[in-house]
Amino acid sequence: MALAIHNLLETVCNPAGRFKMLDGIEVARDEFDDPVFSVTGKTTCFPVRWGDRSYVLKCFVRSQQDSKMVFRQIAEYLERVTSPFLVDYVYLSEEMLVFNDNGESYYTDVILMEYPEGMKTLDEFMDEACERNDIPTLTRLLQEFCRMAVWIINDGIVHGAIRASNILVAEDCSVRLINYESMRVPPMGSTRPTVIDNDNIVVANLALGLKAVLSDPSLFHVLKGDSMFRLPIVRSSLLPMFSEAAEKAGCAPMKALVEMLATCNHTLHSRSELSEVLEALSVDTTSVDVDSVRLTLDEKKEELSVPAASAPERLLPRNDLGKTYSWVGTMCESMICVQKNELWGYVNSEGEEVIPLKYKWAGDFDEGRAAVIETDAETYALIDKTGREILPPIYELVEWDGAHGVAKVSYEGLFGLYDRNGKEIVPLIYDWMGETANELILVRSTDGRCGYIRHNGEVAIPIEWDDAYDFEDGHALVFKNGDSFEIDVRGHRVA
Repeated sequence: MALAIHNLLETVCNPAGRFKMLDGIEVARDEFDDPVFSVTGKTTCFPVRWGDRSYVLKCFVRSQQDSKMVFRQIAEYLERVTSPFLVDYVYLSEEMLVFNDNGESYYTDVILMEYPEGMKTLDEFMDEACERNDIPTLTRLLQEFCRMAVWIINDGIVHGAIRASNILVAEDCSVRLINYESMRVPPMGSTRPTVIDNDNIVVANLALGLKAVLSDPSLFHVLKGDSMFRLPIVRSSLLPMFSEAAEKAGCAPMKALVEMLATCNHTLHSRSELSEVLEALSVDTTSVDVDSVRLTLDEKKEELSVPAASAPERLLPRNDLGKTYSWVGTMCESMICVQKNELWGYVNSEGEEVIPLKYKWAGDFDEGRAAVIETDAETYALIDKTGREILPPIYELVEWDGAHGVAKVSYEGLFGLYDRNGKEIVPLIYDWMGETANELILVRSTDGRCGYIRHNGEVAIPIEWDDAYDFEDGHALVFKNGDSFEIDVRGHRVA
């Protein structure tokens, strides 16, 4: 029988203890003395202390036999990996005694993940450092982050869910990766994973953002608002400006990084080149003028503020909203995304809050839908213009494509598609999924094969390629059995 949250709370908060090994564990409590916890998918997480160290206790609300086996394999693999960039991650079988609503008792599995005391997530740490205009700290952070990224690329794990909320930073700027549930474990007898995830793109993107913010700390709030520190690649419209700024300053590593991101597909194939670029970036002292990036973003935010006879919508003067909110987006479908006190929500054209400021992050509306991140669980949801959840806040990623009316989602490392009403189009069966803006969507199966699907879920080109790229001008580059060539939209080889 499935467990409810209150069943877990009864055990975790029981002073008598209902654990086999974790005797004396203490759950964190808020100012009202209520236990602190978050729910991500089928997992409930409790910040706890055990002995003299801080951890996160991860409990399973529903039966997850397949997932439990994967989590156990991940924990066993991590025991063999030695790295200063990881935290302790232990899988404990039949560790916690629970009672369901029928009074039946049994022991269930848990995960105990170290969460070093005093460390903050990357975006929280940067927020504070940028607020202080602390250039030495940001310089050290870039160096430490690049060290970790180089390790991931050359000798490390395939984490599978690298993002700012899964990177912890200590006061001395040392960094740690957390939350390994989406990790790819190498097959038995192999020393390296068989599938290279998009981790390389994410660390490249974050490194570029760190370098830009180091040149102008106040830019962090603008880039954070535009999802640079949320999505696996910076929006393409900014890349040319970063490239121009890097070229003017003579910052070769930054320029090389921009070029790699601008030309990559779903992964950066030249991992050795990326490693060299990040090593060079970590010691580069070139000051880059990023004013052009700021001006461009500000222009985009202000472009609707000037009344025009042909304009269907008009944004309130930015200064008016700026008196109340620390970040103000552009008007999209009569809704304006705003931020205050680290919370995000929406106001209408009159400046009235129509969706409360309660999110960790929120995106612009498009065709009546917007992606948001829940504050506690830090998971994505899809909402309508009333704030109603179309897709619940359980996903590691939600990307809404209003033009095609589909939402690409990621859950426990697998990708699928939903329509605007939350109806499943493509189940969570793919290991990776490309941009839905393309007419044919590039996908990768769990066995590492690539192919293309339509927005209705139909397979357009068989999933049989060793690797593949997006279509451009009706052709796409594919790889098979050591050979590479182009195909057309029917999957036929181009002579």
